[in-house]
Order: sequence, then C-alpha cells, then structure tokens
Amino acid sequence: MKGCVSSHICGLESFYLNLGKMITARGMAVCCKGDDCASVSPQVPPISSKANGKKCPACFSLYPPCSTEEAECTGDEDYCLDATIKSGVNEITVKGCTTKSFCAVVQEMIGTPFHTSETLNAQCKPANKAPSSRFPLLALLGLLAVKIVL
Repeated sequence: MKGCVSSHICGLESFYLNLGKMITARGMAVCCKGDDCASVSPQVPPISSKANGKKCPACFSLYPPCSTEEAECTGDEDYCLDATIKSGVNEITVKGCTTKSFCAVVQEMIGTPFHTSETLNAQCKPANKAPSSRFPLLALLGLLAVKIVL
C-alpha cells in the first residue's frame, strides 16, 4: 500500500499486527519523494511466530459488535491496539497485539481523515504478561501433602 504520511514515521522499524486467529499483518514504511516513489518497494519483514508471553484482546469486525478472543503476542509485539475506523455509518473495529513502531504510526494518524470522511480513533497500551498457570504446582503440593500425611 502506498500513500502520503507525515515524515515523522520515516525510519521507523518494521511493524507487526496480530489479530489472533483472524489476521496477521507485517510491513514497514519507506519514505520517498516525487518520481522516486514509483520504483520504491519496501522489504517485508520476516514472520515472527515465537510467543513472547504477552497477550491482548483481539478482533476484527466490519460492523459492531466485535467478538473478542485472546491473541498471543509474538516477537516484538509488546503493545495492545484498540482501534475503530469510522466512515459515515460504518465502523471497523481492530484489536490485537502490535509493535511500538505501529503504535507510533497510528498515533500520527489519529483524528486525520484518510481518504474523504474516514476517521481513526485508537489507543495503544503496553501488553500484559500472560498469567502463569499455578495448577501444576498446586497439584504437586497437594500430592506431597497427602504423601506426608499417609
């Protein structure tokens, strides 16, 4: 996708967007001017599939409500995105794990019209570490206690 954006995003790292089982996206911004833009082709970053232990609510919907699931963040996805794009009566909702660089792009675009009447409302928050399961430890302690009593 090519388009005009603020020069503030030039040089940002590649970005990832993980909407759970529904959609994943990756990309990067390459800045150019005039005729040079016709031949510019950004390198798509490699897919990151290693879970980093963080989780975010995730969904994608063209019409409200958005059925939310939990996405396991991977690689550099350290933030949770919660965004809506409004165009007339239509409202697209996007939630999931993302990178700091994508959050920077999103913050730059908030409140500005995309094509004609679309507007973006979004926030990024640091993703939380997924709580570790204590069930195996509790079960082991319970078995140990039973063994000691008997």
